[in-house]
Amino acid sequence: MHGINKVLIAGNLTQEPEIRYTPKGSAVCTLDIALNSTYKKKDGTLKENVVYVQVVVWGKLAETIKLNLSKGSPLMVDGRLYTEFWKDKNGKEYSKLKIVANNLNFLPEKNI
Repeated sequence: MHGINKVLIAGNLTQEPEIRYTPKGSAVCTLDIALNSTYKKKDGTLKENVVYVQVVVWGKLAETIKLNLSKGSPLMVDGRLYTEFWKDKNGKEYSKLKIVANNLNFLPEKNI
């Protein structure tokens, strides 16, 4: 059976969008997004939970983001999960789960 790899998140940028270009000229933008949620603990107090997610955006959409978004901007991301693997200079292996964006929606400030 084939799996479904679909992610939909809404949050706020934690820093300015970072754009760079591949040697072949493709734009790629890296976004760090905070996803805030609140839940009630057993004692009745509210607890806030924040999850930080890194999103990668390619092509013209990456350039549009750099022009229109800044730290704190709310947005919705529709994409897929992928894992990036690398080794440090000592050969230790690392991995990081990221989202590759297929589509983005800019949100009004008051929604998030």
